[in-house]
Amino acid sequence: MKMNITIRKCVCTVLLAGITAGLLSGCSDQEVNYNPDSEQAKTNAENSLAEFAEVEKWNDEWEVDIGNGKRLNLVIDAAISVPGAEFMSVVEVEKLKPDGTAKKQFLDAFFGGAEIYYHDAEHLTKEELEDRILEQEMIIELVEDEVKRVHNYVETGVIVISEEELDRMEEGFEREKEKLSRFEQALEAAPDGPVPAVDYDSCREFLAYVDDIAYYVYFPEEGEEAVIRIQPGQHGDPVPTYLPEALPELKEYELISYGGDSADESSNDCPLPIEKAQELAAQFMQGSGLQNQMLLQEENLIWKGQKFNDDGIVIEESRDYAYGYWFIYGIGVNGLPFSEFGDESIYVDARRSGRSDFYSLDCRCSVAVTDDGVVGVEMKYPLVVKHITEQVELLPLDTIKQIMKNEAVEHPDRYDFTKYQYSNAMDLIYFRVGDKENADSYSYIPVWRLSQKGEYCYHPILVNAIDGSVIYTEEEL
Repeated sequence: MKMNITIRKCVCTVLLAGITAGLLSGCSDQEVNYNPDSEQAKTNAENSLAEFAEVEKWNDEWEVDIGNGKRLNLVIDAAISVPGAEFMSVVEVEKLKPDGTAKKQFLDAFFGGAEIYYHDAEHLTKEELEDRILEQEMIIELVEDEVKRVHNYVETGVIVISEEELDRMEEGFEREKEKLSRFEQALEAAPDGPVPAVDYDSCREFLAYVDDIAYYVYFPEEGEEAVIRIQPGQHGDPVPTYLPEALPELKEYELISYGGDSADESSNDCPLPIEKAQELAAQFMQGSGLQNQMLLQEENLIWKGQKFNDDGIVIEESRDYAYGYWFIYGIGVNGLPFSEFGDESIYVDARRSGRSDFYSLDCRCSVAVTDDGVVGVEMKYPLVVKHITEQVELLPLDTIKQIMKNEAVEHPDRYDFTKYQYSNAMDLIYFRVGDKENADSYSYIPVWRLSQKGEYCYHPILVNAIDGSVIYTEEEL
């Protein structure tokens, strides 16, 4: 029992590190109507991307005043790229906040009509609640230590964090204490066995069985990372309830993990052909209710075991076992996945902004498949498509160039041109902008991005390709 607790604490530490990293980690004020009621967007040949595809390079040079009497020459030697599509669209989306109907559809797509049980604090058995209480006490201890550490770093000047970010850390700590309180209160009237689900609106955690194997479902609450999971074993359990029969040697390990890896497909020992596995993943996606999803990547499903000493230190690791497949889907339009244009991680300056309403651009659904079928799902920052305006009209490229030059010259304080005094890429991309009237809504719009691009995009100048407004990453990411 002691070893199990140690491993749980180790796992909790890893989870906490991810939470802390997230804690420490634009568009102009002009309102734009992307879905005009008066008339449909123009759909003639003038809206084609062909005219932009004919231009391969943009060469220019601007003198920029960066303050304190210093000036520099910003050299534009940018290759021009456009998406592999005939036209661009505007896609209006909103955060997925599943109601009871959507939850049931999602669960039925995975479990195929099997009995679903509640698995939240109010419906856990006494044994399960006692285990949860023990685990939650560990999490609270870890979170409290982390909050104290961050406060100490702030007081000694090691790091700089806004009051808003500190408040969010405190709020996260309070949420963990509230969870413990719920578990302790529920223990007094804990049921003897699992309770069948009837009202899906009232619960965020569920349990169901496939071939006598328990699978757990978690829909996040407000303020938590927006990740929905179906997995064989509760989040943080050291050993999943499902393990391929072909990997019995992993049973001797105390912690077993699985996930995607882009290893050579020939090393995969799963007898199920990848084509058949993809059919199963696509079948789940079609039944899940998610819209405008397209396959982004196929990976091997990798299994790995670890052993620990009493201090939670890894003392032995198994080799990586490639068994099964990991299919990653993402949102897009007209055959173009939005992930093709990068998420917030490529905008190094914007990552420092720490917005309180952060909702990652890394919107994806990963589906794990073996010869036993679909054995796990992870849905990150899901979005629902509300409306698509096809074939929108874009401004001439010369107009966009002039707007970019004016922006660099007039607002150099918004960009760091000192590290790289040149730009090598002029890309027409889809970029997500927020709805100023509704924090849960966004639009993916055509945007021109001028930047020094390598692994990251440095000093990106973003201009709305439809109306010419300037977009600031620190206001949108």
